[in-house]
Amino acid sequence: MKLKRIEQEIFEYKKHGLDLLLETTSRKVIESSYNSNYVYEFNIRITNMLNKKQCFFKFSTSINDYNNKVKTIKNLGFALYCFISDSNYYNDNKTIDSFASELCITSISEAVRCFNACKNTFLKVQKLEISQDSLYDILNDEDLQ
Repeated sequence: MKLKRIEQEIFEYKKHGLDLLLETTSRKVIESSYNSNYVYEFNIRITNMLNKKQCFFKFSTSINDYNNKVKTIKNLGFALYCFISDSNYYNDNKTIDSFASELCITSISEAVRCFNACKNTFLKVQKLEISQDSLYDILNDEDLQ
């Protein structure tokens, strides 16, 4: 599927001594990995405005959003929360066994797929040079959940 240029959505997170900017850069339709339905997948750029470090990540909306033609991310703050949360699962469980146990994953292939995805997310978050304390502040921010 082709990437589609979209009207950019922007979210600024300025709390806990952080200054993060999230921007959508493109959108495409993909088949959901859980069933044969479709979802929108967005590319999001996150910039740490304090040091200008950047990374990109993908965020998929719900099947319901696709079916109802909701072509935006309703809450980029929630996308930030999910991104940091995935990174944190790897950070807290650096062996695949503890990771699978924490997430109650019984399929070996699913455990490997999820573990590697969270590890890649962890490496992206590290590029932003945000302290672990600040990452926990994001995870505990009820406004993002």
